[in-house]
Amino acid sequence: MPPRSNESRGARERQRRKNACKIGALLRTKRDYTEALRCFEDSLVVRLQLSGKEADEIASSYFDLGSVHDLLNADKKAIFCYSESIRMYVAMDAEPKLSVAKALSNKAAIVMSKEDDDQRAMQIYQRALDVRRACLGPAASERPAVDLADIIWGQASIYDRMGEHEQALSYYEKCLACYQESVGHESSQVARCIQSISDSFLRGGHYTQAHDAVVEALRLREAIPGVPEEDIADSMLTLGTILFAWREYENALPYLERACSTLMRIRGKFHISVGSASYLLGAIYESMQDYEKAMSRLKDSLNARKRALGEEHIDVAKVLTLIGKVHSALGEPDSAVLCFEEALEIARKAFGSDSEEAAEYLLDLAAALVAEDETEKAKACVDDALRTFKMKQINNHVGVAKCSSIKAMIYEKIGNLDAAREWYMNSVKILDSLLPDVASKEFLDDVDLHDDYLELASTLFKFANVDDMIGDEREAINLYHRSIHLYRSLQGEDHLNVANVQYHMALMLGRHEQFEKAMDLLQDALRIRVKNLGKDHPDVATCLFAIGVAYDKNQEYDDAILTYQECMRIQKLEYGPESVEVATTLENYGIAKGNSNDLRGAVESWEEGLEIMMALGYDETNQLIINLAGHREIALLLLGESKADESEGAK
Repeated sequence: MPPRSNESRGARERQRRKNACKIGALLRTKRDYTEALRCFEDSLVVRLQLSGKEADEIASSYFDLGSVHDLLNADKKAIFCYSESIRMYVAMDAEPKLSVAKALSNKAAIVMSKEDDDQRAMQIYQRALDVRRACLGPAASERPAVDLADIIWGQASIYDRMGEHEQALSYYEKCLACYQESVGHESSQVARCIQSISDSFLRGGHYTQAHDAVVEALRLREAIPGVPEEDIADSMLTLGTILFAWREYENALPYLERACSTLMRIRGKFHISVGSASYLLGAIYESMQDYEKAMSRLKDSLNARKRALGEEHIDVAKVLTLIGKVHSALGEPDSAVLCFEEALEIARKAFGSDSEEAAEYLLDLAAALVAEDETEKAKACVDDALRTFKMKQINNHVGVAKCSSIKAMIYEKIGNLDAAREWYMNSVKILDSLLPDVASKEFLDDVDLHDDYLELASTLFKFANVDDMIGDEREAINLYHRSIHLYRSLQGEDHLNVANVQYHMALMLGRHEQFEKAMDLLQDALRIRVKNLGKDHPDVATCLFAIGVAYDKNQEYDDAILTYQECMRIQKLEYGPESVEVATTLENYGIAKGNSNDLRGAVESWEEGLEIMMALGYDETNQLIINLAGHREIALLLLGESKADESEGAK
C-alpha cells in the first residue's frame, strides 16, 4: 500500500473539522449545549494543529465556542472566545467582516447583562454597527436583518436599564419592525422584542400598554414550537405582575403559580425571578387570609432575594414587612416585631435614618408594637416618624395620617377612647383632604392611590368601632357605611374586608336589639367568609356564633340550636373537642335549649362545658365556669332537682 500523502491527510482533517462544526451547530440548535461544546472544541483543536492554521476557520471556531459558552452562562469563557474571534478576524484581513460585528454584538450582550457595564456595552454595540456599515455600506447596513435587530435590541435594553423608557421604546419599536421584516411576524425573536416592550411599559407604570404587549408575547411563545419553557414563564410572570397591580388576584394566581414552579425548576430556588414570583404569590395569599401558603411563599422569596440581592437590599425589607403582617394576622406579635425591626434597619441603611421611607417602616413597627401591648415603644416610633415628617415640612401627607391612626390605636389600647376618637378623626380629615372624591371610579382604579384609599377605609372602620364603644351609634353607622362602600369599590362585593365590617355592624345593631338588620348583615358576612375561607374556617364559626345569638334573640330557637351545632363542629376541628371556644358555645347552646323548653338538654350542655373548662385547668373563679354553673343550678331548680339531690340518689 503506497504511503498516504500529506495532501490527503490534510483533506481528511479538513473534512473532520467541517463535520465536527456541522454536528456542533446541529446540537446547539437542539439545545444539547454540552455535546455541542465538545464538538466545537474538537474542531478548534484540529484547526490549531493544522500546519496552515487557517485563521478564518480558527476565528470561526472561537466564535462558535463563544456562542455555546454564552448559552451555558460561562460568561468569562464566552467573552474570551468572542474577543479571540474578533482579534483574529481583524488581524487577518484589512477588510471588515460581518462575523466581527456578530461577535461584538454577542460580547456586548454579556457585558450588559452579566457585568452590568452599560456604558462599555453601548460602546461595543456601536462598534458592531460601525463594522456592519463598513462591510455593507451605509444604505445596505440599514436594511432589516436579524443581526441588525439584535444590536438594536441590545441598545434598547441598555436605555431601558438606565430608566430612559421613551428612548428604549423607540428602539424596541425599530427592533420589532426589523425582526418582523427579516424573520416574519410569528417568530421567537419577535416574541422576545414584544416581551421587552411590555417590560419597559411596566417599569414606566403604563399597565394597560404593558398588558396588551405581554398578552401578545405570551400568545406567540406558546404557539411557536421550540420556545424555551422559561421564556414562556417570564411572560406569565409579567402578566401575573400586571394583574396583581390591578388587584385581579384570582386571574393573576394561575399565571404566577405556573411561572414560579417553572422558573424554580429551571433557574433554581434562589434566582431573582423566583423571588419576585414568590413575593407576589405570598401577597395574594396574605390578602386571601391563607396565611400558611402566604408564609411559605414569602420565605421562598426572602431566601431568593437575600441570595440574589444581598441581606440589606430594600426588596428584602419589603418581604420582611409582609412576613411581619402575616405574623400579626396569626396573632404572633413577637415574631412580627422582629420582622419589622429588621426591615426598618435595612431601610435606614438604604435611605437614611431621617428619610420618609424609614418613617414608613417605623409606622409598621409601631402598629405591631401596639398589638404586643408595647404602647410606650409604639408611641416612641410614631413620634420619631412625625419628627421626620415635620423636619421635611410634610404636614398633609398619608404618612402623617398613619401616625394619627396609630396614635389612636395606642389610646384605644390603654382605654382612653375619647383621645382615640380625636386622633382617628384627625387621620380621616387628612386623608379626606388628600384623596379625590370616592364617587369617581377613575381615582379608585388608580394603582398609585389604591393603598391610600385602603388606608382610609381601614381608619374609618377603626374609628367606627371606637364610636360604637363610646355609644355613638349614629356616627358609628355612618363611618361603617363609608368604610364598607370604599372596600366594595376597591376590592369587590365579596372581599373579606367587606364581611368584617358587616360583622361588626351587626354586633352593634344586635346590642341595640335591631336583630333583623343584624341578621341580614351576618348572613351576607357568612356567605363571603365561606366563599373565601371555606366552610371549616374559624372565622366562619365566629360568624355562626353571632347568627345563633340573633336567632335566639328572635325566639327562633330551633334555628339557633342548629347554628350553634355547626359552630361547634368547626370549633372542634380547629381547636379540638376540649377548648374554651367550644365551652363558650356550649353555654349559648344550652341557653337556646332551655328557651326551647329542653331543660334537660340545656343542663347536659352546661355540664359538658364545665367538664371541658375543669379539664383545661380553670377553677371556679373563672367567669365562664361561674356562668355555666349558674345556668345549670337554675335549670336544675326548675326541674325540681339539685346537685345535692343527685348526690343522694347516687348513694
